[in-house]
Amino acid sequence: MATVVVSFVPAFLSAPTAGPTGPAGPTGPEATVGNMPNNYVERTSPIGTTSATLEDVSGMALTVTLDTAAEICVLSAFELATQSGASASTIAIAVSIDGVDHDEMSRYLSGSSDTGIGAIVHRSDDVLAAGDHTIKLRFRRASGVSTPGINHAHMVAFGMQGAVGPMATVGDRGDKTALSTDSPTTLLEQTLSLGNSGKFVGTITARVAIWLATANGPTKVGETEATVTAYVETNAFGVATMQFTLVPVFDTDRLGSALAGSDFALAPSTGGFTISATRPTGVACYARAEWWIRKRDGTDTTGWESVS
Repeated sequence: MATVVVSFVPAFLSAPTAGPTGPAGPTGPEATVGNMPNNYVERTSPIGTTSATLEDVSGMALTVTLDTAAEICVLSAFELATQSGASASTIAIAVSIDGVDHDEMSRYLSGSSDTGIGAIVHRSDDVLAAGDHTIKLRFRRASGVSTPGINHAHMVAFGMQGAVGPMATVGDRGDKTALSTDSPTTLLEQTLSLGNSGKFVGTITARVAIWLATANGPTKVGETEATVTAYVETNAFGVATMQFTLVPVFDTDRLGSALAGSDFALAPSTGGFTISATRPTGVACYARAEWWIRKRDGTDTTGWESVS
């Protein structure tokens, strides 16, 4: 007897489908906008030297201020010539950083009609500390009795560091919270830690992800976001009082019809602020809040700019 095997899929089973797309992450930090610390100087009138040791070229000094520890690069170009005398001489040129001479180069000048060009490219051997650094162009007569010198010189110096600007963010993310009633539910409460007796300003961005709760798992995930500038004043004990410039308005366009009845609030509270959500009436929901402040001052570790 032949055996026949029949395979079938029950009607109540269906092929697996992908789960809902999760909420988008927070907006990334803004690109840094700024310049590398630099300075430039130029001398356009001739100057000579008869010194046997290096001396400063008048008018050829500059200062570079580093925001962070970094190397300094110096570029200089110059035209050389005999300033007085008819006999041959040799001129030596160097750059100095904070009183230390580097990369001395020499150029032979055959007499009163001889001119030449030269250049120095130097990067500091060590990483220099943050702060002001002085760079100079220096010269000397290495040989001869005539007066060699410089007709025209340029020098630029810059710190080998990235630009420092408003790029980093600080913030926090709350836990997943069930919206189990039709009343507002606090999703995240933030207490600020700022300096004592100070005034501060920052731009708060709050985002809330919300999704329906069903027997088969979360569906119809949506999110909403609001941004507002906040002013904070702290007392002698660091307790903060916050004010918003405007009433925060959440953009609910991305929630979809099933979640359209939701309501959200970003509000000042004692020492900080709260983020809350209200579900559509009678709809089982979950929500999670997050917030961040873009730093307006690259040196401010709290994310708030002092306006005291």
